[in-house]
Amino acid sequence: MARQLERAGEELELVALIDTPPPSSDPSSTPPADEEMMAAFADDLSRLSGHDAAISLEDLGPQVQPLFAMFAANLQAGRAYAPGAFSGGVTLVLSQQTGAARGPEIVDGWRRLALGGVAASTLPGDHYSLLRQPRVERLAAELTARLAAAGTVRAAR
Repeated sequence: MARQLERAGEELELVALIDTPPPSSDPSSTPPADEEMMAAFADDLSRLSGHDAAISLEDLGPQVQPLFAMFAANLQAGRAYAPGAFSGGVTLVLSQQTGAARGPEIVDGWRRLALGGVAASTLPGDHYSLLRQPRVERLAAELTARLAAAGTVRAAR
């Protein structure tokens, strides 16, 4: 998105990535196995709801089939995406869990794509809890501070 806006002549004050690994430099056209997608989808739904316990797709029932179809399409699109370099910098906010597991690898991956550099920080929590109360308030404060530093908004008090 940042590259598209840049090509359109837009000035970007802040490009923020929230607990996001860089796209693979070697896109895979091989679709993931159905079992892999179902397991990832069930895990994603349970963690979004604040639970670590895995649930099966069968337990979720037919009303989630459209959500699963969207999840599978997004997973495949992510695997097939061929990244390109962005001339600007990015702000990368990692969860503590992601940072501990893969922080240097993720930051290095974004450095290869964000030619203007990567300003990385780590906040408590995991990928899912960053966007839930009470941690989302800390994330909002971090992004507000980054926008203020870019001169876009006044710092919140």
